[in-house]
Amino acid sequence: MLVKALEAEGIEWVFGIPGGEFLPFLEAIDRMETRITYVGTRHEQACGHMADAVARVTGKPAVACATVGPGVTHLVPGVDSAWADNIPMLVVHPSQSPKFEDHNRLQGGIDQLGLLRPLVKYQKHIANPNRVVWAAQKCFKELFSGRPGPCNWRFAKMPSMERWRITDKSCSPPKNIDLSNHPRGIPSS
Repeated sequence: MLVKALEAEGIEWVFGIPGGEFLPFLEAIDRMETRITYVGTRHEQACGHMADAVARVTGKPAVACATVGPGVTHLVPGVDSAWADNIPMLVVHPSQSPKFEDHNRLQGGIDQLGLLRPLVKYQKHIANPNRVVWAAQKCFKELFSGRPGPCNWRFAKMPSMERWRITDKSCSPPKNIDLSNHPRGIPSS
């Protein structure tokens, strides 16, 4: 459902590092017939910068993925660069398992939403997989409304990890958004 929702919004590029929480998402990209291309990197910082660069060059947002804890921390330089230059990109990451949240045993117990809050214009935590399509539409509306910029999308569990019954199957087609006058990060002389 997540892959279909991203594809319906026009996403073509996803950057990330394979990790336990993201394996079902990556398997879905691999198994489905989709126009989304996944690029595996060797460091999350590269994910953030690559998603930023694709959005600057193509005018279309890209997705930067990270795992819990340090993975999200390493995205900060790329997200900050996108925030500073009004570049729309989507940051997608899972939250810690509830059994580790209060103990700070898994990956340091970093407050991921708090870490990214000053660098994104919108954050959404999704605990119900039936809200994936709605959340995708809301995030993409926020990406381009007013001053464009990054949005953060966190999942309680990756939607494909559980056998939930998905009731919302409405994926709207991508919005026609004109970014021809949008700065691409190259100052004009």
